Amino acid sequence: MTMDKTHRMLFYMLLCSFFLYPIVCMAGNAEAAGSWQLQIPIAVESDTDAFEFHSADFNGDGCSDLFAIKKKDTGTKRTEVHVLDGKNRFQGFLLQTGTVLGPSDGVFSFAVGDYNRDGALDLYAIKMKDTDSNRTEIHVLDGKTGFRTFLLHAAVPIELSYDIFHFELGDYNADGYPDLFAIKMRKTDSNRTEIHILDGKSNFQKFLLQMPSCLENSYGIFSFALGDYDRDGKIDIYAIKRNHTDSKSTEIHILNGSSNYRNFLLHSRTNLEEAHDNFAFLVNDYNLDGTDDFYAIKIRGTASHRTEVYVLGGVRRKSGPPVLGTLI
Repeated sequence: MTMDKTHRMLFYMLLCSFFLYPIVCMAGNAEAAGSWQLQIPIAVESDTDAFEFHSADFNGDGCSDLFAIKKKDTGTKRTEVHVLDGKNRFQGFLLQTGTVLGPSDGVFSFAVGDYNRDGALDLYAIKMKDTDSNRTEIHVLDGKTGFRTFLLHAAVPIELSYDIFHFELGDYNADGYPDLFAIKMRKTDSNRTEIHILDGKSNFQKFLLQMPSCLENSYGIFSFALGDYDRDGKIDIYAIKRNHTDSKSTEIHILNGSSNYRNFLLHSRTNLEEAHDNFAFLVNDYNLDGTDDFYAIKIRGTASHRTEVYVLGGVRRKSGPPVLGTLI
């Protein structure tokens, strides 16, 4: 009996899921420093820039799920939300839906959070150029309606931001409202990467912080993610150096939230080659052990010809915060 291409791919993914990559979402599961907790293909095509990825618990089961936001080339002709189940090693979908937003490639960046605190994750669509207001705008899609309606349309006090800012969502001041981290990577007065944080409680009309960081201008070299690396209750910024590294590997440099990002908590190299534009990066607690884990989403050049998910575990030491990779 012969198998066609589709059935061969399904067989390959099933084999990987059950034999090659057996780590699951499980409390207390720790790995050796620099090792991968998970390496697995998922049911998302590769070698495309159509998707943007985010990590959050969509269905409230305690495991971090993977949001794949498809911005173009969709069957619905709309921006689509595809959520892969973290409890099942991202091997099944919890949601696949078109949204109220049209195609968004090249114009929007996205984030996931509970804007109206109703227990459902909402989708933040950050419009970086071609806005009526001539400023960056935030449009929040209501998770409770399957992202079919809007909760907010707001212009924010940031200039048009395409190719200048990177955006992340986190509760900077611990007031229960997600705030918007606008990380300015270039064209800064300080000649450093700058951190601008807009207050979610004010619908992003006021700044909570505007500060040059300890990181040099980062455009084209670094990616960013948020986490609490040292578990002090302050949001730290993961600066992932994708290329031009001394170690010739992807590096993690963590900016300290307690110092308002004026010093580093960690400099570490991973056992991942220089990522360039072949990977997207996220931070979340994959195995529920209380430490930040590092997600590397391989979107190009995969052996499986699918997008692949790699998770590097944060490993506890006898004293001090956990290690991600090898210290440098």
